[in-house]
Amino acid sequence: MADVRPFRALHYNPDVVPDVATVLPTVPASAPSDLLAYDRDRSPFAFRRLEPGLVPHPDAPRLHEQAGRTLRSWIRNGTLTHLPQPAFLRLEQRFVLHGAPMVRTGVIGRVRLHDYGDRVILPHERTLRAPRLSRTDLLRSTHAQFSPIYFLYGDPELSLERTLSTAPERPPLCAWQDRDDVLHTIHVLDEPGVVNAIATTFRERQLLIADGHHRYEAALALRRESTTTGADTDWIMGFLANAHAPDTVVQPTHRILRGLPGFRTDRFVEQLRALFSLEEVDAPLEQPALQPLLDDTETLLLALADTPGARPRLLRLHPRRDRVAEAIRRHRLPPVAERIPLLLLHDLILPRLANLSVREQETTSHILHTHALAEVREALGHPDTHFAALPGRLAIDPLLEIGNAGLFLPQKSTYFFPKVPPGLAMLDLHLP
Repeated sequence: MADVRPFRALHYNPDVVPDVATVLPTVPASAPSDLLAYDRDRSPFAFRRLEPGLVPHPDAPRLHEQAGRTLRSWIRNGTLTHLPQPAFLRLEQRFVLHGAPMVRTGVIGRVRLHDYGDRVILPHERTLRAPRLSRTDLLRSTHAQFSPIYFLYGDPELSLERTLSTAPERPPLCAWQDRDDVLHTIHVLDEPGVVNAIATTFRERQLLIADGHHRYEAALALRRESTTTGADTDWIMGFLANAHAPDTVVQPTHRILRGLPGFRTDRFVEQLRALFSLEEVDAPLEQPALQPLLDDTETLLLALADTPGARPRLLRLHPRRDRVAEAIRRHRLPPVAERIPLLLLHDLILPRLANLSVREQETTSHILHTHALAEVREALGHPDTHFAALPGRLAIDPLLEIGNAGLFLPQKSTYFFPKVPPGLAMLDLHLP
């Protein structure tokens, strides 16, 4: 199964960059180009000089080649330095989610690449061509990976957590509090007993890609290229977190449906009644009021703007089990769809009741995605918005079942918070 090993992580030299907050990005790689330029220009050692971002740009190849030269220059002059010996890194993330303090802990190591067909590394979402090609070009130019793929593995016994609890306490390699007030702390794990126990933990386990599908497929593409020399392209840097740990949470991403030709809300609601019983929810479209429902893995809410300026009407959909099961069989959908409201929405409701096929959903402008209920409220005030779909959080076990079955969720189905930050640790493919 998974081959996970220690590595000589590349990181900012604290003698040159005492505070990584001055160089790490303030916006994600998908941010607009002006914000990416700000991140790039805020320091001569800014991380964005290594990872310029994913905004389409005619100068992208030049920026990627410059990133490769900058990386090697920073290694030579000591801006970046490698750990003296191979080690795992423990990443601890402290954050508050909906008022509850949480701690997520996992390890960062190098993970041997596998084609998806090997059933060792499992995807759960499809990728888009443009960002995949951009990631591949940057990796080709730098032979380095600047942020780890976020992997989940199943371990209800919490064996790795017990191993990490035995590691001696040391000062952290680095710590950083990001714009979402998440405190990220990295400790080096290089004791032979701990290193061996961590590697052994994964030898009988599959890994599910939680976040980073584009970067993983970029690494696969580079490995297939015969022109790559001087770099070990069989590996990817990964952050590995236990899917069964209490603070591993999969947040929902809301959908806003707009501009569908011939769409009539009254007819749509009436058709829904054939498959679902509809419960009126008397609550405002606000996080505190809806959070108990959104924490329920079986929730699927529809917010309808029946009257302009009025509070949106909320309907909770309860599947009529026999009818939904029959529809799933008739349309040859995977049986697990009955337990994942997002699959019911994208594979049954939208194609059959809103005339929006699965293929059209991948490229359409009729669906907007957001994590913020404030954006949902704003969108429902626009005359071309029909409704918003608000799914509950995804349960971990069906997500693992999706990956093991070789199935895919719709794009932007999962939102793992907090993100694994880029730039705190990097993998240099020229070193073990």
